[in-house]
Amino acid sequence: LTRSNTTETMKPRYHSEGESFVIENYNEAPPFSNFFPALAGVTGKPMWVFYTNRGQGLSSFGVSNKDGSMMEFLPANKAYQATSVLGFRTFIRPQGAKPDVFEPFAIDSDRVQTMVVRPFELEIRERDVKHGLEFTVKYFGVPSENCPVLARALTIKNISSRPQSFSYLDGLPRVVPMGMNDFLVKNMSRTIEAFAEVANLKSQVPFFKLKIEPADRPDIRWLESGFFSFGLADGSLTPVIVDPSLVFGHDTSFAKPFGFAARAALGGQRQLTSNIMASSFFNGSATLKPKESTTLHSFFGYAENVAEAAEYAARVKSEPDYFDRKRAEMRKIYEDMGRNFGFQTGDPILNQYAQVTFMDNVLRGGLPMTFGANGPTLHVFSRKHGDMERDYNAFQVSATYYSQGNGNFRDVNQNRRSDLVFNSAVGTANVDEFFNLIQLDGYNPLVINPVKLRIPRDVLGRLDLNLDENCKADYQALLKEPVLAGQLYEFVKKYSNDPLNVNNKFKEIVGASTSLEGVAHGEGFWTDHWTYNLDHLDQYLSVYPEKKQWLLFEKADFTYYDSDHFVRPRRDKYIVTPDGRLRQYNAVVGRADKQELLKSRTVDPSKTRVDSGAGLIFETDLFTKLLSLALIKIATLDPAGTGIEMEADKPGWCDALNGL
Repeated sequence: LTRSNTTETMKPRYHSEGESFVIENYNEAPPFSNFFPALAGVTGKPMWVFYTNRGQGLSSFGVSNKDGSMMEFLPANKAYQATSVLGFRTFIRPQGAKPDVFEPFAIDSDRVQTMVVRPFELEIRERDVKHGLEFTVKYFGVPSENCPVLARALTIKNISSRPQSFSYLDGLPRVVPMGMNDFLVKNMSRTIEAFAEVANLKSQVPFFKLKIEPADRPDIRWLESGFFSFGLADGSLTPVIVDPSLVFGHDTSFAKPFGFAARAALGGQRQLTSNIMASSFFNGSATLKPKESTTLHSFFGYAENVAEAAEYAARVKSEPDYFDRKRAEMRKIYEDMGRNFGFQTGDPILNQYAQVTFMDNVLRGGLPMTFGANGPTLHVFSRKHGDMERDYNAFQVSATYYSQGNGNFRDVNQNRRSDLVFNSAVGTANVDEFFNLIQLDGYNPLVINPVKLRIPRDVLGRLDLNLDENCKADYQALLKEPVLAGQLYEFVKKYSNDPLNVNNKFKEIVGASTSLEGVAHGEGFWTDHWTYNLDHLDQYLSVYPEKKQWLLFEKADFTYYDSDHFVRPRRDKYIVTPDGRLRQYNAVVGRADKQELLKSRTVDPSKTRVDSGAGLIFETDLFTKLLSLALIKIATLDPAGTGIEMEADKPGWCDALNGL
């Protein structure tokens, strides 16, 4: 099907097929942006991945945040322009005297191209009648591994009536080396590429990183961690081309692969492996009978060192069914999570819509996991909405086991309002957290970071560990300061003498640990967010109606958040502009003296104290807190009909509440 014989056919079409959302002729459709769920299971480490309906889909991916890009993070408008050039590319060079190199999934193609979006993976297809070949690409995040990995499969099928022989290149034209953060990529890439190197190329598992930390300091800090890639065809590692000049020749725009057009086998040539932004193309060949196909499996990930990457590649190579097994596992993780929702109707499209909506809630607020009767609640898989359309957000997808991300107060608050329906053991955890983050003036901090754990000092007595010197050193580091749950799991897994009991021992220790919520003022105060707290209250009472008296009047451990920022009184924040207009400027400010006071506290520094901040933590029951917030709000708006605003941040407010 070509434009020449049917223009109508090339128009984009959308439809649903079971769990799949299908976009036919996706390159012709209006552009959109989306992201992978970043799920790797609780015992896996996720990558963040963004995609759009241009080229081969993926526009960027990496670990942790934008500073950990393996493929540069781009805002939506730039991603729509660059994905077909800087994203994954495939080039086919048929055998013959004058080979006509062509590129599947090119935007200027006359071929039928289809994108299939599933909750746990992305698939694209192209049927090229002219060349007698069909191409299918699948992507998913690999679950339950000790390193974050993106998996990709390219399948080429002969749909002609004659045998076909060809060479191919498949991969990325540009890889961002580990250590080149988002600022350096966008502002100093020419300077910093002099720090870049590709190690381990001879083993066909290249390792992309900067040689040293790019910082202006007298001492040199060598970088060990990096990104890696490798490809497997017919069970063997495929030659990797990391020098883009071998592929594109003189074309520095990456538009045409002149180097590949001149020579099919590029793996035997000398490659530049330092001082460049390297590529990662897998070079192979195939001869296919009619209806035969060949598949290239490729993997792109992050490892702490070269040895870890090499060990992972060797293990994947030794398991012929690794790709299919991990793909099935990723599907099962999603399906098992969806069963928490349990929504089922006679309309399959409505069922799928509900499942995806539930997943959106999980990704924004996290899936609540409880540990023991009185242990902490962890919201795993959460992430801030840092997609390509919201390019201003500094998202964080922790590349750890039991991964937790950051989020804004409103987002996690509203997306956790149904937690008790799915896990009644959450109890008052959400009520406690969100009500305790309300300040004396009714405002709340904006940024909520992943929960950290303060580990009990008798951990060694609870575990059957290999107590070598490394174990003892890592143990002391765990006790030194609060850690992420993933760091604790890594410790138990690394040193346990009983691998089959790692999960049980980990959960036991978490249940005995103290959770610490990391919060920050962020970009400012918002007045509407606390209303979601009432939804948490309603939900708790709907599940535990018999505990109404206890929750409102007898549970007297509610506190107030103590911030170093405050809203200035009207006399300071309202001004008259030179043209006579009334404006409010610089309403929220930080106080240096308050920052010093908070730093001086060794325990729960962000909880409000009595005695003007110097005494014990002020605790009260929930009814009193709600009443006090209402009274304080009235007082701060107009305490005596004077029109002068009082300051809730001033000493004495908390002391006055003692007599309430």
